[in-house]
Amino acid sequence: MGATRRAAVDGPAGAGVDPDEVAAAAAALIDQFRRGHATTAALDPDAEQVLTALATFAVLEHRALLDLQRTNAQLQTALDSRVVIEQAKGMLAARTGHGLDHAFTTMRAHSRTHNVRMADVARSVIAGTFSIDELDGARIPA
Repeated sequence: MGATRRAAVDGPAGAGVDPDEVAAAAAALIDQFRRGHATTAALDPDAEQVLTALATFAVLEHRALLDLQRTNAQLQTALDSRVVIEQAKGMLAARTGHGLDHAFTTMRAHSRTHNVRMADVARSVIAGTFSIDELDGARIPA
């Protein structure tokens, strides 16, 4: 398996290729194109391999960036939901006189019974659009 193929599968380290060397070779090749000393028809195998490795690295880095952005968005959504749920627990516990665990259990039971996301139940509690009586059907005895 060639270095480029190994780079595509295992990343630059798995191919035994130094990304800095590839970048330097690519910069030299680009400089040759700029000066008119090279054309695509006259590329030697080393230049082709440098360009292929550079393109492979770019694709791998782009995929890694997209994965990180997706993970970041998922974590931010989870954090935002958790903050809302914690606020609603506190409000519900204060309104009912029961503890935080009971408030959470009540909201969770309502969420499951009505097939509504927990964060949406929490937002409704915070907004005051859910009364304690509406949650009564899902309430767990204290």
